[in-house]
Amino acid sequence: MGLFGVNSSKSESQFFKIEYILKFSKVSEIKLKPLRKIEYDSNFSEFNTLIKNKKDALDKYFFVTNNGRWTGFVDENILKTVSLKKWERNFVGDFKKPIDSFETVSHNDKLWRTIERLEETNEGFLLVLNAADIPLGIIDRSKIGNFVLNKLGFNLPSEIVNKLNFKNHYPLGIELPRIINSMKQKGDL
Repeated sequence: MGLFGVNSSKSESQFFKIEYILKFSKVSEIKLKPLRKIEYDSNFSEFNTLIKNKKDALDKYFFVTNNGRWTGFVDENILKTVSLKKWERNFVGDFKKPIDSFETVSHNDKLWRTIERLEETNEGFLLVLNAADIPLGIIDRSKIGNFVLNKLGFNLPSEIVNKLNFKNHYPLGIELPRIINSMKQKGDL
């Protein structure tokens, strides 16, 4: 009975720590997933080579640059829209979408607001922008979940982190959206 009480109080303490982390931490504290870049004048053959060398199956976006300036983004599915024979003559920049059509969040946003925005997206990740609206990186569920676990003192082995990143879930079943809803119901947010 006493052991259960100790575990219960420790669990409640961890829950309060998670609430504190969600309420006061900012996106800028999280290590972001770097953006994959491609120059606007790269042809489709070069683009195809980049896609073949990617490490993460969920990474399907490339951010288009023109002399170091971010100009938009492309989805790897654009390769399907052009005949293989024309890949050498078609350029990625001609198929880019404006960067402001990508779901974004500011690097200064609170973590709980970011999680709410993240849960509203179809794909489960957001582009993080600095104060000058320049892209910094990508944030997803696994990045946020690992940040929270690290703040709690849980340092997961890299093999586990890599497996969780592949699935874009909050690690170890931690249900951050539910915790945020509970905080709202209590009036803490």
